[in-house]
Amino acid sequence: MSTFTLSTLDRGAPRAYIRYALTFACEVNQSTAAVERLQKATKRLVSEIPMLAGVVATNDQENPTITVTFQQVNDFEATVAYHQNEHPNYETIRGQGIAPRHVSDSSFTSLASDLTQDTNPCCAIQANLIDGGLILVIYLHHAVADIRGVATIIRLMSEGLPARELSEESLESEAMTVSQARARLSSGSGAPAFLASARDVEQRQQLITQDDGIQSNRDSPVKDSSDPRPSTFSNRAAIFRFKLNIIRQTSEMISTRRSLRDPNTTDKITPREVLIVILWRAYVRARWPNGAPDSSRTSISIPADMRRHLVPPLEPHWMGNAEATAIASEQTLLLGLPYDLSSIERTAAIIHASVNSASSDLLTRSRIEMINQSTGPLEPPRTQLIVHDWTPVPNMLEQEMDVGLGLGRPDAIRRIGQGFDMNEVVLLPENSQTQAWDVQVELRGDWMSAMASDGPLRGFLWSVAQ
Repeated sequence: MSTFTLSTLDRGAPRAYIRYALTFACEVNQSTAAVERLQKATKRLVSEIPMLAGVVATNDQENPTITVTFQQVNDFEATVAYHQNEHPNYETIRGQGIAPRHVSDSSFTSLASDLTQDTNPCCAIQANLIDGGLILVIYLHHAVADIRGVATIIRLMSEGLPARELSEESLESEAMTVSQARARLSSGSGAPAFLASARDVEQRQQLITQDDGIQSNRDSPVKDSSDPRPSTFSNRAAIFRFKLNIIRQTSEMISTRRSLRDPNTTDKITPREVLIVILWRAYVRARWPNGAPDSSRTSISIPADMRRHLVPPLEPHWMGNAEATAIASEQTLLLGLPYDLSSIERTAAIIHASVNSASSDLLTRSRIEMINQSTGPLEPPRTQLIVHDWTPVPNMLEQEMDVGLGLGRPDAIRRIGQGFDMNEVVLLPENSQTQAWDVQVELRGDWMSAMASDGPLRGFLWSVAQ
């Protein structure tokens, strides 16, 4: 048995699975070949990243470890489930925008969404065959990697190369190499822990007074009983398809305005930041349709990639956790105003500054020290809206999204789950060919209908699928 020791940042990751689904058109006469190709791609995957066949053990005082045997690597394969009779056909759900409710059946994965034990599988892959389609689900333990780990899995499965030869000796060598590499993110390099902890305390003091703040670990649902209004599964999750060209044009106009005010600035507002602003404002307008109290503030958490900010920088596709959580806060009243360029720029600048601060090398090292000194899991931040960024995964125009199935590019990417009990948005990869940028929105209560019917927001959208 070989043991992979993960990093301090891996220990600080959410105790949850990343739950990633890709949907493909697949006729009956294609399914057998697709499953065979999937198994070959899965063998190729675990030959390149053998720890995915193992089990993660988490401990609050020690960094997580993965134990895996040579036999587990040899035996690892995708599971296959058939749902033709009890599931709507693929052409129907594709015509309805592949709404989240169609890919969130609990039978679509061999693992539960929540981590309830100290030891849990690293990864699971399941092909779900429905009439006319295939829904491939990838579950990845968040202690193993962030969303870029899913990107690596998809790339390796899509390359179509044969599995490499492994041995007991090469597996042990792999474990040593991975452990040494991840040790780099277990040292604070002398940065004081109080920098990160003081920042968190200040944020909690600002945010804890909010009447609808919720605990978030970014991926694992936490039920909140403060909202008694009934809601059904179908009206809590939707796909908002944004007009990509408008988001990009807005970003360019804001960056032009900023450069005119300061010709020396090279700091640009990105399309991602503009999209987050629009989603944040839409949430506030739906949550407080009659206006919010003058003194209230609303907060949002945003993933911040620290790979290029570390000294020396990590490679862009580092297989591990290298994300921080940035917190941005703004007056609720201002967020409820119309979507004019000046107000979008103001809020985007707040988000931009928060992300830059959270991803710096100093604060990353400070956070590592804070985790090292902790005796239990860190308390997640309290925010009203949570953003997940899945755009680092290759977009659907690239052939490497084939995942080895031989079915071409997927029609859609979705996050799956059995329930949506938090206010979250998942930024999915943009599609330049169709000029669309899909976002999976999950809201509590009946706020979804208010957000979907927001007239000014509709100007940024192609469609909404529930």
